[in-house]
Amino acid sequence: MATVRDPERIARVAPFCFLMSFSGGELDQAEALGLARSVRAHGAENVLVTRGGEGELMLNGEGLCQVPAQPTDLHDSLGAGDTFIARVLVGLLKGESTEVLLRAAAIEAAMTCTRPGAFGHAAPMQIDQSRAMSLEEIYRVSQPAQA
Repeated sequence: MATVRDPERIARVAPFCFLMSFSGGELDQAEALGLARSVRAHGAENVLVTRGGEGELMLNGEGLCQVPAQPTDLHDSLGAGDTFIARVLVGLLKGESTEVLLRAAAIEAAMTCTRPGAFGHAAPMQIDQSRAMSLEEIYRVSQPAQA
C-alpha cells in the first residue's frame, strides 16, 4: 500500500493499475474520498484507501463502497495491510462484489492482528556458526565508510 500521494506520480502510474491502494489512516473521510476520485480519474481501475480503525473505501466501476473496520483483539498489526490487500485482490480476481470482498478483507486483516507479527517472538533456528567470524575478526578486515 502506498503512502506516497504525489499527484504527478499518480498521474503517470494510475493508467496502468488494476488496483491502486493507499494507506490513509491519517486521512479524514473527505480526504480519502478525494484521493480515490483523483486516482480513479487518472485511470486506475480500482482504488482502495484503507483508514485503519475508520474502515476502508474502494472506488471502481461499481461506484463507491465503504465498510467499517472489523473489531478485533489487537495483538500485533504487522501484516494486516498485506492481508487486507491480498484478500481484496483475490476477491477482484474472483469477480466478487466490492462490498463482499471489502468485508471479507476486513475480517481477514482483523484475524491477522490477533497473532504475533514477524518481530517480538522467538523462533528456533539451527545455524552452523563454525565458520562465523568473531567481531574482532570483522573489525580487523573491514574498513570504515568514507564520509
